[in-house]
Amino acid sequence: MTIGLLAKFRKLDTAALAADHGVKFEQATAADLVLDSLGPILEVASLAQSDARWSRFAKERLPRHIANPLRNARGTPLQTFTSSQAEQAVGFMCLNEVDADVFRPALLAFDTEARRMMKFKRNAPQSKGLVCGAVGEMLDNVFEHSGAPKTGIVGFWGTPEYLDISVCDAGVGVMESLRQNPAYTYLSDAGMALALAIRDGTSRYSTTTEGEGRGHGFSTLFRGLNSLDAEIRLRSGDYSLEVGGKALMERAPTISQKAQLTGLVVTFRTYF
Repeated sequence: MTIGLLAKFRKLDTAALAADHGVKFEQATAADLVLDSLGPILEVASLAQSDARWSRFAKERLPRHIANPLRNARGTPLQTFTSSQAEQAVGFMCLNEVDADVFRPALLAFDTEARRMMKFKRNAPQSKGLVCGAVGEMLDNVFEHSGAPKTGIVGFWGTPEYLDISVCDAGVGVMESLRQNPAYTYLSDAGMALALAIRDGTSRYSTTTEGEGRGHGFSTLFRGLNSLDAEIRLRSGDYSLEVGGKALMERAPTISQKAQLTGLVVTFRTYF
């Protein structure tokens, strides 16, 4: 039986919080913390941006078929690197070059590879459109709102049961982005910022100037992915916002406190 995406984050959340609160790192990151899912892997990559302990942990614990394409993607401007093992396939693209002439062909290549990973599911034209559209939304957020687009990473992980997509950056995070809007300078809590970010029209741009009607696009992302019963997690600062389950009441967003993390990580899983 496939373990749900959100359940995969629990051991990482526990270990990161313990380490944040002074538990010896080797004890906090217990031996049973296995990095075998895309979202936790990119969250560890984000934690490693500002913590040498997590950097060493990632180097020691990442599976080779994950570490190699991620390392290759970091070293080469905007090329898609993929690796297949058994019935799994994984690919990464790092946004270390933001020139549009270079980025667009690379995004097209990534999109093509991600669609190929959906070969496991028959007759999935709606899923393909929504999933690849969501990737575009998340990447737009990295370029427009993170303040550090060159730190961005987008990845996919496909199996016969599901497709994971995750985008992360080491930018300013959702709260500091929203605080650039005079209407949200009061924000002092990343959880509240995440709750606001999924509302229509919420943005770092003032609604009285050029930002009229502009938002992070998370509300559009949520509506589309909810129609697929996707599991979704937004992680920024010291909070996460999660949506999962198939029943309507289960799909209400849940916000909870986590360890401190630089930037933003957005992950979703669609099941086949």
